[in-house]
Amino acid sequence: MDNNVGTTEATHDHSFLDPLGQRIRRPRTGFFYDAGLLLVAFAMVLLPVIYVALIGLAGWAVYYHASHHFVPIMSWGTRNWRVMLIKLFVYATPIVVGLIVVFFMLKPLLNRRRKPPQSLALNPAAEPVLFAFIEAVCRAVGAPIPRRVNLDCQLNAAAGFRRGFFSFLGNDLVLVIGLPLAGNLTVGELAGVLAHEFGHFAQGVGMRLSYLVDSVNQWFARVVFERDAWDVWLTEAAEQAEEWWQSFLFHIAQLGVGFSRLILHGLMLAGHGISCFMARQMEYDADLHEIRLSGSEVFERTTQKLAILSVALERSYQEMRVQWNTSRQLPDSVPAALRVAHQQLPAPLVAKVHGELGLKTSGLFATHPSPAERIRRARREAEAGIFHDDRPASVLFENFAVPASQVTLLHYVEDLGLPVAPELLVPITLTESQVTAATAIEPTPTREVFFGLGELVLPFNHAAGPDHADAADPRQTIAALDAQLSALAPRLEPLASEYWSNRAAWASAEASRRLRESGAPDDREDSSTASELRESIESTRRTLREVVQAINQRFELAAEISGTESKANDELATLAANYVRWREVADELAVIHELKQRSQREPSAQVTAELTRQLQRVEQLAAGISHPVDLPRNAPAARIRLTVGADATTLAITRLKTAAQEGMNDYVQRITHIWWSVQPDAG
Repeated sequence: MDNNVGTTEATHDHSFLDPLGQRIRRPRTGFFYDAGLLLVAFAMVLLPVIYVALIGLAGWAVYYHASHHFVPIMSWGTRNWRVMLIKLFVYATPIVVGLIVVFFMLKPLLNRRRKPPQSLALNPAAEPVLFAFIEAVCRAVGAPIPRRVNLDCQLNAAAGFRRGFFSFLGNDLVLVIGLPLAGNLTVGELAGVLAHEFGHFAQGVGMRLSYLVDSVNQWFARVVFERDAWDVWLTEAAEQAEEWWQSFLFHIAQLGVGFSRLILHGLMLAGHGISCFMARQMEYDADLHEIRLSGSEVFERTTQKLAILSVALERSYQEMRVQWNTSRQLPDSVPAALRVAHQQLPAPLVAKVHGELGLKTSGLFATHPSPAERIRRARREAEAGIFHDDRPASVLFENFAVPASQVTLLHYVEDLGLPVAPELLVPITLTESQVTAATAIEPTPTREVFFGLGELVLPFNHAAGPDHADAADPRQTIAALDAQLSALAPRLEPLASEYWSNRAAWASAEASRRLRESGAPDDREDSSTASELRESIESTRRTLREVVQAINQRFELAAEISGTESKANDELATLAANYVRWREVADELAVIHELKQRSQREPSAQVTAELTRQLQRVEQLAAGISHPVDLPRNAPAARIRLTVGADATTLAITRLKTAAQEGMNDYVQRITHIWWSVQPDAG
């Protein structure tokens, strides 16, 4: 029975979906995009036709040999019975080998598709809020509403035709949501991910052409790389043949099958090359749907979080493998296990992932743009988005733990093939604070690098290159420093947490101070004044002075070994100077965020006026920063024109946040790359 999302009844509070009542600006693709997609689809459909023609050619060659070469071969030479056996073998070998090759060439056309990951179909009556949420996202992006929603255990979400080609001419879609994804994102981030998936289906013709392209690519990949029982039989027959002529036949057949697969591989690469450029353009188009629904800032945050979650999921599966091999037990919830693994990732590893994320590029045969390229495009769009909700996405479910445990068990048994029974599953209980922390807004790379002390350490002094001529072997010194810092890490994390907590409290207290100075009403009672919190922040800096010096020395040694300081010292110095100024902009934006929240809770002309004054001041501050690197085209604050209204204010804040984040990240990514370029165990 189909579960149409649109048939759900509003028996719950759906007011949080009100912002999705408006439609996003639909991205325009243009004539050349559609024409290019049509040509690619035509070429992709042509490739299997070429393959079928090659099968026909191979079959005709076998037939031609069988019908035309018997008499010439058998009548050649003497009629000695040994010679006749040899001639018969020469005649029969191409027929036997040819038939085997034709069979193996036909086999991919008849093979059934690989079974997809096991999923759990949802009943709309059991999850009314989730179905209403999906329907609202579909309407906002202008996409068909899926008739069925399934859950699986992948860190992904996907929308497609429910019955494959049988649904090709209609809008019979299925949405598959991975619970590890839903259990570790916020509502706003999940809305963006779904908007991306539905963005592929927002265009009717493009949706179907892209489906053809994807289907052919997946078919080629499957038939080239997958092996079945027939492949095993041919290999074993060649290896276990007792007679020389049997071994010869089977090995020749293997060569023929290998040649047919080589042809398939060539066609696959041709199709891949033809379609990759358009595939990346389709991803950019789907990204625009996500960006315009959730905003550029949330898009970037989600992209970074997914990269971190992928690393955490890999670690989680490694731990599960050890747990299963030693005790025959597994976690009862993969999403919950992922949350725990995510929270336990070391800060240096998180910083390394962030640093590498910004340096990756997409290759010629890449089907998706690199995360760095997607983030840069999102920043250029500088969209505020229409929907924001920082609650954990698990609140969309009636009881998230129930489907999570069901899907986890299906995943173990059906996907991984493990003989798991419910009594072998170990419960993972999470407190509310742990759930919130797992889905909370990811901190900026500045917060994560160098044991969480990024802002206490940065920027480094690039005025002159390091001088360690009289020091011991730099690599040995780096190893010693890393050992010391790793030993201090447990003591550094609480101090880093205290620092960031004081920073957040300072923004609130500073907002109150400015409101009181302007004569605006402020009923917020802060336990500490802004000056006291600032002193606490500086006290933390003084406490960590020796640690900061050690980290700074470690960086200078890495820069010296890699030669970075001598080659790019001036550029790093400029980026470092800009980092300080952009950090000041970010601090001011934190105060403005507090002012904006208060103006929304209790609208007041005085609070709105103070918000406008502070925002204009920050615009002027940002406009005076030099830009040695490309920034979003809408980011320079001097080009932002404030108008009365919440949307204009939100847009201005979003653009300033984007500019500040990019200005700081340009420096952070460069220095983290230098930091990780030299490891203590390097040769």
